[in-house]
Amino acid sequence: MKTKLISPLVGLFLMSIGNSNAQNFKFDMLAGFDVVNIHQSALQPNATRPPFTSMMSYNVNCVISYKKHDRWGFSVEPGLIQKGALGGVQLRSKIELKYFQMPTLANIYFLHKFFISIGPEFSFLIDSRYINPKSTIDASSVYKKFELSGLIGINYMITKSFDFGLRYSRGLTYIMKMPLYGNSIYGNYWEVVGIAKQYNECLQLTVSVTI
Repeated sequence: MKTKLISPLVGLFLMSIGNSNAQNFKFDMLAGFDVVNIHQSALQPNATRPPFTSMMSYNVNCVISYKKHDRWGFSVEPGLIQKGALGGVQLRSKIELKYFQMPTLANIYFLHKFFISIGPEFSFLIDSRYINPKSTIDASSVYKKFELSGLIGINYMITKSFDFGLRYSRGLTYIMKMPLYGNSIYGNYWEVVGIAKQYNECLQLTVSVTI
């Protein structure tokens, strides 16, 4: 008799735990209006300005988040993002770098409706192009396939199903290296005098809706 009573009770207890955990998960679609740029660690000798400037872009992600307590949780956000920059003569050319990305973030909640997101962003290059007024060039062999970035952002929950945020990400690994040319110690011009590394950076205004 006791066994017949205990078995259903254990079953109900396990189901309640499962339901409780399921309620802690949340699935959202996130879209971002981005301002992206490429930071170069050093300039060509005699250069008067950086070789790149920012351009408008976008990202679209699926957000799988888990909130364990009122104060913290985490999220995984697979999606697509376009990075790059404007450059060239009179900034008439642009570099487009399309990535599959996977931000993996810790979320820290405070002040009722605000939370901070911080963590690594893993990105895999799926397409890269150099576009100028006359042609489009495949740049797949130029840029590294894998990128690791750091991301931090602040978010405001308007409702339980809708929030927006402001984020900044910066590459921790370089996307390419390029030689710097100038006068060598022997007086020969156009010799390699150094190496510059390029890193992605991105400012995002995001909107997230629960699905």
